[in-house]
Amino acid sequence: MYLWDTNFDLGDTRPFCRAGYRGNELVSAVLRVQLKRIEPVLQKTRANRSVLVSHLNAGQNYQLQHVDDPEGDASISFGLISGAFPDRHLYMHWDAILNKTGATDRGYPWKDPAYLGNVEYSVDMCPNILDILPRTLKFGINAEMTEQNMIEIADAINKVDARI
Repeated sequence: MYLWDTNFDLGDTRPFCRAGYRGNELVSAVLRVQLKRIEPVLQKTRANRSVLVSHLNAGQNYQLQHVDDPEGDASISFGLISGAFPDRHLYMHWDAILNKTGATDRGYPWKDPAYLGNVEYSVDMCPNILDILPRTLKFGINAEMTEQNMIEIADAINKVDARI
């Protein structure tokens, strides 16, 4: 017999022993320490992005990604918008999702008895994404990268852009 509400159906689930920490308390404890480290990291990523941008020639075959708030941008990535290329990170190439073919023969999740929805997907359902994302190249920037790394990335972009 369980000590909690007996109207709650546990099915085959049995209670288990664990420490009584709630997830939000653990996450908060880690976050509190991490937040003390964030400003130096952001200063470095912003400086790195600034060096990268300052070493780029005027793009002939690309434009820089628009950033609404350059001063508030974390600068952990850098984007260029250029010619199109196929990218499996984009929804229009997700055949299993678009065709609703699940990971199993049972057609999960769309044919699961618990699923009551009837969502329909199409390749052209997000026209703005179709216009921008296939042409966007993203470069990660982290606080461990050096000014020299940024200059080398800018030089590589300049070299490729000049030869396209």
